[in-house]
Amino acid sequence: AAPAAGEEEAPSIRKRQNQDDRYRSAIVQGDAAFMAWEFDRALSQYLVALEAQPKDLHALVRVAQIFERRAERAPALEYWQRVLAVLPDHPEALSRVRELRQTR
Repeated sequence: AAPAAGEEEAPSIRKRQNQDDRYRSAIVQGDAAFMAWEFDRALSQYLVALEAQPKDLHALVRVAQIFERRAERAPALEYWQRVLAVLPDHPEALSRVRELRQTR
């Protein structure tokens, strides 16, 4: 006999809820670390958040900012470009991409 529709959906719903919980936790922890200037820890948390939600603007911006603070231009430029892929008129991303391209 075929399983009931609800039984098939439960694992995917649970998986989605777990992913959402992981995402929210990573953002909260990433923000706390960022505000404490613990950029290594913040970066790892924001990358976890981006695994769950690859187009999250907040996490993308923070990752770009962290790479810039570390003077890692190539990854900073990559993440600013990802911000623009999500929101083409993001003002900070537009200026950062322009500046990073000029100073290569």
